[in-house]
Amino acid sequence: MVDKRKILDAWIMAEMLASGDVKSSNLSKFEAEEYQKTGYYQLLLSRISKCRSWSKNNKVVIYFDIFDFSKVLDGLRKEYRFEEINPEVLSGEKVGFILKFQENNQRFKLLGNELFISSSYYLKNKGKVPDVEEFIKFEREFK
Repeated sequence: MVDKRKILDAWIMAEMLASGDVKSSNLSKFEAEEYQKTGYYQLLLSRISKCRSWSKNNKVVIYFDIFDFSKVLDGLRKEYRFEEINPEVLSGEKVGFILKFQENNQRFKLLGNELFISSSYYLKNKGKVPDVEEFIKFEREFK
């Protein structure tokens, strides 16, 4: 008999893996050396001052660990011996996690309740697809 719970969990996990798409070419990037010279706050303030449309209600969003998802899938495909999946559907860049900050008078407040961790990040680092409960536990521990 088909276990409906497992089917639902697999569907939810597939949807979670679809999240975290990012096009790094559209982002303002900086490398570790940049912020080591000036510090995070000065670097953010200098980037914000270059934005023409900055207002007090804007948030600063920082993407961490942007990676090529097709490489992760290639590793899984080799391990589990399945055929290549349509590369247009499951390729591209994914983001590991995202932090958001609210700026107020040149001070930044971390918006911890808006932390995003992609299940693709879990997959990349753990080398396996988690079930929903396993990912929720990982997400809680990460926060």
